[in-house]
Amino acid sequence: MSYIFNYRLRLYRTVYLFALLFSLITSSAYASEHHVTVIVSDRSAPTLVSGAHQLLQQNPNANIQIRTVSQLNALNDADLQQLIDNSESLLIVGVFGDPVERLLARQYSTAQKRYVLHSDQRLTTLNNDPLTQSIPEQVLSEKTSLSSADDLKALQASYPEYVNWLQARAYWVNRSTENSRSLLEMLLTNGQEKAQLQPVGALRFALHNEDKTQWLSPDELAKRLDATNPVVWLLDHDTGDLTGEWQLHQQYCEALNNQCVSVLAAWGEPSVEAIQTIKKVMNESLPTTPWGIVSLQDFVIGGGDGREQVEQLFTELNVPVLKGIRLNELNETDYALSAQGIPRDSIHYRIAMPELQGVSQPQILALTEPAKIDKQTGAQLTQSLPIKQHINRQAQRMQRWLDLQQKDNADKRVAIVYYNHPPGRHNIGADNLNVPESLLEILNGLKNAGYQTGDLPKDAESLLDILQLQGVNLPEDAQALSAMS
Repeated sequence: MSYIFNYRLRLYRTVYLFALLFSLITSSAYASEHHVTVIVSDRSAPTLVSGAHQLLQQNPNANIQIRTVSQLNALNDADLQQLIDNSESLLIVGVFGDPVERLLARQYSTAQKRYVLHSDQRLTTLNNDPLTQSIPEQVLSEKTSLSSADDLKALQASYPEYVNWLQARAYWVNRSTENSRSLLEMLLTNGQEKAQLQPVGALRFALHNEDKTQWLSPDELAKRLDATNPVVWLLDHDTGDLTGEWQLHQQYCEALNNQCVSVLAAWGEPSVEAIQTIKKVMNESLPTTPWGIVSLQDFVIGGGDGREQVEQLFTELNVPVLKGIRLNELNETDYALSAQGIPRDSIHYRIAMPELQGVSQPQILALTEPAKIDKQTGAQLTQSLPIKQHINRQAQRMQRWLDLQQKDNADKRVAIVYYNHPPGRHNIGADNLNVPESLLEILNGLKNAGYQTGDLPKDAESLLDILQLQGVNLPEDAQALSAMS
């Protein structure tokens, strides 16, 4: 018995000493790098914070500070300089606009490790490695080769001078908690630790059911969809499944009485592919099923290179494409008190640019929760807050569009609102436009399409006489408009 006892004791001591040695080695690797500071866009901050939490849980000695662009804007120049000076490694992610000039004007240590990702191109000069201060365009814009671990290794072999920068960018292109953790670990160890890249698909589909959400391939999705039930597709950025962002998808689908599919697509070509895939599924598997799209993407779908291709696809599809807006600048109180609502400097990319593509009828669907400071990283976090009343309103509008798809044109009621300024029955016109001629052309088009228009006047002058005699001017008279509908 004593022999067995002594053997076990020696074994336990060996295991304990090995575990202690491993712990000391791991801890020293992180302690040697001291501080890592991240400056990141408000929208992308939650991803990096979740990665930091995972890393800090495993390595409490790691020192990671994260600051959002909103926090940077609140700092004076001296405090911003101190933030930069206190870090041995600096990561800048998703920074555009006014902060760019402030960052370029700061002083940086030559010993500091710096990486700039997915930001204003002027900031690439802050990369501490001279080689990465002028990255070739073919490397800077390459994303396809960052979508898998094998493709990444091949690209790194072709450009060995950019190995660490490409690794960092691959982690960011494939945004997730795991890859964010790996990105921060790489910074903490000065590139010595490069965890295996965990690819995140540039285009993903999720079918929402009452009790669960299923991530499916396009072929699997086509088999699961019911041809007898209308379908609504929610098109979002590839970050749409982050906490807060995903709640909007869930609540929107709950508000619908139809099948609901989330489509998460990265910027550019994957978004073009998303519309192509939707078209293929609907045309081949559900050709007679009513359907529509809600776009939660800002700017234009498909990016600059794919914009026209998406416009052509929308023309061919001829279905309603509604615009949903996340307003991450305002919380509920701020929005209620705001005199302008959507900030005027964002109207061009939230409303105007989508409308030029055929994405219309914008509705604010989510605001933001009051900001909170993350205790472990110091980051100011704001999460998207879906607004149920607004979601229900747009869901009802989409339902009416779907109902119209199931009616014959002869059974549809159409109202035409024409411009008259100054207000008055006889003031019918618009600057350099012939309103009566345009209205008559619209009416003839509707009649040819099977709508019940009744007898139409023979020419624009006759139509003008009818408008001046019978036209109704109802400025802001909701009750009268409701009665007419």
